[in-house]
Amino acid sequence: MENCIEKIEVAPLAQDETRLIFVRHGQSLGNMNHLFLGHTDLDLSDLGYRQAELACRYIFDHYEVSHVYASDLLRAYHTVEPLARRLGLPLEARQGLREIFAGDWEGMAFDDIDAQYHEGFGVWCHHIGSAVCTNGESVAALKKRIITEADCLAKLHMGKTICLGSHTTPIRMLGAYWKGLSLASAHELPFPTNASISVAIYQNGSFSRCELYSFDEYMGEIKTKLSF
Repeated sequence: MENCIEKIEVAPLAQDETRLIFVRHGQSLGNMNHLFLGHTDLDLSDLGYRQAELACRYIFDHYEVSHVYASDLLRAYHTVEPLARRLGLPLEARQGLREIFAGDWEGMAFDDIDAQYHEGFGVWCHHIGSAVCTNGESVAALKKRIITEADCLAKLHMGKTICLGSHTTPIRMLGAYWKGLSLASAHELPFPTNASISVAIYQNGSFSRCELYSFDEYMGEIKTKLSF
């Protein structure tokens, strides 16, 4: 079921500002099967494609987007592809927007990770800022990577609004950063829901404010979220 959302007023940008709209991918085949995908490249589910269409329609109706970027992983790339198509824009894939590299956890069921790597997975679930995927990327390294990527793209497009398709952990870490939460406090911010949008303004070399985090009112009855 599609939701009708009243048109919002979006504040105009100054020449030294960039608006970044991050879109978490729609429900993936990994989400359906409770898998920790990381860099494992599974596509969206049928429901995920429906969610992606709703998210892209909302962005198209409410924002003037000049450029569209996405993680090169299928689930993120295909989430924002409808927006690029509607706008007649190229869609550029960026590895810097990828999900965390999960090492030994790649492609595993959450229950199996908990059974085999109980202590590390417990940190992931309850104190994510300190988490390190076994033989994979740490959340601290991911946070540095995604901030660097967002910073780079923001500087390229001053005075513009850009859309970026990414994943739950990068967007959660960005949201914590935008809201002034340290890694030790990052667990206080929930994971963004599937195909939700999170929006921040970049100005004078840093992010000056967060306008939205995990906004998904347009999703109606087909909302889904990460669950362990």
